[in-house]
Amino acid sequence: MAGSTNKKRTAVVAAAAATALVLTGTVAWNMAQDQTVLNELPKENTGEYNVLLDEDFDPANPWANKDVWAENTGDNTVIVRMRLEEFYDITYRNGNTYNNKEGYSTDNTTANAIFNVPGASTLTGKDADSSTELDNSITLHFGPNVMTIDAWQQAGSPYADADGKGYWVIDADGWCYYTKALAASEKTEWLLDDVDLDKDILTQTYKPPYELSYKINVRLQAMSADLADFGSETDNAQWTYLGTSSDGRYITADQRTDDFEILNDQTISDSAKALVMGIENPDKAQGKAATNVTDLKTLLADEKTDVVSLSNDITITNAEEMISVPNGAKTVNLNGHTLKTDGSTIPLNVGKDATLTVEGGTIDGGSTVAAFVSGTMKLNDVNVNSENNYAVWVENNGSLELNGANVTSAKTHGLVVNAESDITISGSTITAETAGVDAICINGENINVNIEDSTVSGGTNAIRLIKGATLNAKNTTFKSNLYGIGGNNTVPANEVNLTGCTVEAGLIGVFKPDDTPLTMTNCNVKVNATDTGAVGICVRSGDVTLNNVNVAVDCGANTITKLHDDDSITNYYATKSGFDEFGYNALQVVLNSYEDINLTIDGGSYTTNVDGAKSVFVCNGKTIHSGKTYANTITVTGTPTFAPSFTFGSYDNTTVN
Repeated sequence: MAGSTNKKRTAVVAAAAATALVLTGTVAWNMAQDQTVLNELPKENTGEYNVLLDEDFDPANPWANKDVWAENTGDNTVIVRMRLEEFYDITYRNGNTYNNKEGYSTDNTTANAIFNVPGASTLTGKDADSSTELDNSITLHFGPNVMTIDAWQQAGSPYADADGKGYWVIDADGWCYYTKALAASEKTEWLLDDVDLDKDILTQTYKPPYELSYKINVRLQAMSADLADFGSETDNAQWTYLGTSSDGRYITADQRTDDFEILNDQTISDSAKALVMGIENPDKAQGKAATNVTDLKTLLADEKTDVVSLSNDITITNAEEMISVPNGAKTVNLNGHTLKTDGSTIPLNVGKDATLTVEGGTIDGGSTVAAFVSGTMKLNDVNVNSENNYAVWVENNGSLELNGANVTSAKTHGLVVNAESDITISGSTITAETAGVDAICINGENINVNIEDSTVSGGTNAIRLIKGATLNAKNTTFKSNLYGIGGNNTVPANEVNLTGCTVEAGLIGVFKPDDTPLTMTNCNVKVNATDTGAVGICVRSGDVTLNNVNVAVDCGANTITKLHDDDSITNYYATKSGFDEFGYNALQVVLNSYEDINLTIDGGSYTTNVDGAKSVFVCNGKTIHSGKTYANTITVTGTPTFAPSFTFGSYDNTTVN
């Protein structure tokens, strides 16, 4: 077995001759290079114990370590993969006669690649048993940066280690993929270090005298790192191949006549496809330069151009100059510059079949929408501004990712999201500066919003959740002059989950009128109370779980003259379906109004410093469902702090635990 302590190092490494496999000349766009080198380990003859070396090895130094790697001696940047293919012949004594037992031969070669044998062992540390019937006798020792594709995925699919070195990733079919593209003169890390033969184990199976001939064929394939003929990630029919596979996903080799070469084609697996598609091409890092609108439009329309980099600020002056990406995957590196409009048209339009990534600069819409997104748009370290319009408009079924982005609208909503769209925000800020507008405006049904480590600041709402929207937020601050997180009972959201978030508002921190599940964990809600009223969290319907939530209504130096007593607030809720009277309470619960309420409070604190206000206020509201029988529950655990002190009592149609 691999890793046995009693093994004797009696075999030379199965190397690519005495040097690396190299890529020579100019690599074409398809699968242009397929090299193989057959390596025969010294024959093991237990009759005389003579060791014979294949001519590929140095007879003067037979036990020297020879490593397998690849080197690019051509001009183009390439992606490489290797496969190690094993063969053996053994003649051994069985009784009074000699029998010849063949190993895997060219008549049955499907399972000859390392790891491509059902039941064969995988890596143990950096070692693996042979894929042949000699598995207990032969151990292959791989390089330090070698792992199986399962282990690579479990490690987060890293493409380089801490020192910037690539990995060799072994797929289940035996193909070993290098995770970094090789520029001219660059080398991979070692794939194979050496091979050990344990004669003691071999002798237990084959009684001496015997003669063993063991060989490894090392196959290297390369393709251009541009992946121009590798095909579209979403269109398998366009993938370049040399075979006749209907799905077009072959990476094949030229047919050769070497008796020891495995000739079968291999279909690339989905996992390997994703790995290859993720390898960064350093030649494309900065992209082709654009100095004006014509350059930018021409390069983005070029199928062979993936990345365009601005050399200076570019201004769009009419509708014909609008930068439109109808399909495909493109990247615009703003390179610290600004793409702007004079107000006559939208600067950027992303079509429904396109994925556009914009990096490192500013998009200025002026008096227009800065970016209109029907497909997928990714904004990395980009400032997106609009003076008189929405900063970003996401059309139905669109997708937007913000990473380190700043999205700002001076006079209207910062981000408008329409139906069936997905929004992912990380390390970003979204700001709508004017009263009466939202930082994130939900404008359609069934929208998913995921936010982490960001700040969302709006005039009326930081975000208003309606129409089946789902919000998952972590470590994010929501700020607004009125509502931090708002809602609507007639067009309810779907689900709200907040973890480690802060909500700061001038009127209501979290307004929960609908039947949407709301879960808040380790959150802080602060409302800066003025004489117009304030509430920390207002619950009128649905399942609400508050785990270690700290809610504070703070009037600061403000003088409060319009404090409503309990009767006036209760009367308001009992007679109207609207909401404009605020009792400066940290938590306000309106029962028997819209839908059942199931409220759980686990720890945390609920405080107000407004004289006469309550930490918690519970009342009945106006019933909008004729004949409905309500069944509410309020559960308190974990010893929360209430200041002023508060104890839940008995309420209509409500069980208090």
